[in-house]
Amino acid sequence: MFRDLLKLLDIGQSMSGKRDCWDNAPCESWFGKLKSEWIYPNGVYKTREEAELSIIEYIEIFYHSQRLHQALEYRTPNEVECEWEYC
Repeated sequence: MFRDLLKLLDIGQSMSGKRDCWDNAPCESWFGKLKSEWIYPNGVYKTREEAELSIIEYIEIFYHSQRLHQALEYRTPNEVECEWEYC
């Protein structure tokens, strides 16, 4: 049924071979950071809107502008992007 719906909507399912979990690894890692660094420390959100605004704050203010990333030589994504563009 799920695959039929994907076909109906002309969506290709992302899957690798059996027992190969690497398709989801980047997303799982990112969502793990979101939860451990932001969601759990901030407690329970009262409304969906409050949760959405908080997650936007995490992405735009903290994750891109303040959080140092090991893969980026302990720089922020915004710093790295500015090396390639005029900021």
